[in-house]
Amino acid sequence: VFVSAQAIALDYALTPFGDLGYTHKLTLGFKFGGGMDDFNRNESERSTYAHSKPAEETEVEPPVLEPQSREEMTEPIAEPQVVVRPAAKKTYQEYLEAADDCISRKDYRRAEIEYGRAQKALAKNDRRRVYTYEQLGAVALKSKATARAKNYYIAAIQTAKNLRISDVNVVNAYLGLAYCFEKSGNTALAIRNYEKALDLSASSTTKSRIRKLLQRLKARI
Repeated sequence: VFVSAQAIALDYALTPFGDLGYTHKLTLGFKFGGGMDDFNRNESERSTYAHSKPAEETEVEPPVLEPQSREEMTEPIAEPQVVVRPAAKKTYQEYLEAADDCISRKDYRRAEIEYGRAQKALAKNDRRRVYTYEQLGAVALKSKATARAKNYYIAAIQTAKNLRISDVNVVNAYLGLAYCFEKSGNTALAIRNYEKALDLSASSTTKSRIRKLLQRLKARI
């Protein structure tokens, strides 16, 4: 309620105050000099506790920054160039000796690398590739990399077939492949590859050992 009379203005408001109930707000104003026209403003324009509304919050957008000129831009620091010198090329036999040295130190992963380099030093029709693949499978097994070993043994067997080779390295490749299947739980393929090794082997000691393995595996079926 707003009441004015000449130089005196009375403003009364009844406003809720939460759990405390209602509050009475009484404002008494005096005007010194000038007329009441300056005092009698519209109610919405007067700033009183009872009638004023809080200003709504607005999201302030970040300013748009002008891009730097080409002269102001900082050039990125160039990364240092690392020069990697290739390892000295060795012969096939030297790679084998390096691999044997790694095996003696039980560094099987490094031995696998050396055997891989030895393999690359051979021509595709070189019969020694069967032996190198078989050795790669053996060191991979020592590293407990069964899946990788299986691939090496398969490569050895396939190379032997292509070059029509049937020797102790092929027997060892079949034995290694059978062992990989046995470790992975594929008993049927393990038996098949052990039997293939048994057929190709010329050693009575090896044949006896394979028969014992087959007897043990077939007992599981």
